[in-house]
Amino acid sequence: MRQAFMADYFKRHRRPLADRLVMMAERFSPAIMGLVPFLAPVWPIASKLGGWLTESQDLPRHLARLPQGLQLREEDLHPGHLPENTLIIAQDWFTALFDGAVQWQSIAGLRALGYNVRFLPMRPGGKVALSLGDTAGFRRMADAFSRQLQAAATTGLPIIALEPAFAMMLRQDYAKAGFALPPVFLPQEFLAVEVDRRDFPKANHDSPIKLLSHCTEATALPQTGMLWKKVFGAMGLKTNTPSTGCCGMAGLFGHQRRHQPMSRRLLDLSWRSHMESEDTTVATGYSCRYQAKRFSGTQPGHPLGLIADLLSK
Repeated sequence: MRQAFMADYFKRHRRPLADRLVMMAERFSPAIMGLVPFLAPVWPIASKLGGWLTESQDLPRHLARLPQGLQLREEDLHPGHLPENTLIIAQDWFTALFDGAVQWQSIAGLRALGYNVRFLPMRPGGKVALSLGDTAGFRRMADAFSRQLQAAATTGLPIIALEPAFAMMLRQDYAKAGFALPPVFLPQEFLAVEVDRRDFPKANHDSPIKLLSHCTEATALPQTGMLWKKVFGAMGLKTNTPSTGCCGMAGLFGHQRRHQPMSRRLLDLSWRSHMESEDTTVATGYSCRYQAKRFSGTQPGHPLGLIADLLSK
């Protein structure tokens, strides 16, 4: 409903500068990614400038760099070309550009479980365009991205999305827009099936792990906590999955200056107590981890990162 309203409204009104800048960032994110080696030294300044222009704060101050040799080429997307234990990661533009930590943690965690990891070249999925009512822009990006996923599916290998909100958009919004996609799994969905197929290595960790799910993920996939419990349980680990609401980030909402008091209050409702506990805590969503760091000073890692750490001991 909000997307339809925005699309109709901006047929008759000029878009705010902040919206246009964020939409441009998404559209040209592949070009930005290609220039990361040159942009990285000046990005902290560019981030401050972007915050001033969009009336936002706490925008990411560093660009991510994908490890060399892990990005797939077009000639790799053929049956039998990649090892059978390969997992293909479909990147969303924001994680690809700004969350290098989760990329490294995911690579390490999946390798510790015996998988080879390769990344599809990053293409924007159109999430920003869709949320701001740019229907035509969304369809252009979605068409290119769906064609890339179809090409990846010809390998017969599993495709995984690391960011829950991105995965849910592919399932829900792409389907509504008429785009047929191959299955794109969240890590816990794929690994929970693998638990029944093979033995996972065992880890030694006495205290329970607290796992916090992204609110979009928990709503659209209510069994997400149980899936993670199954995965960690296969390694001999106990997991608690308390219910939480929105962390208060909600995409760009939590960055905009006018929303700061409400964003902080939302975090206080159900997230702060978990951040201030001494439990080993992980969170599945980029927004959740970033928001926790902003307002509590403690940033939980990704579940795959914890798996890598525990299996390396």
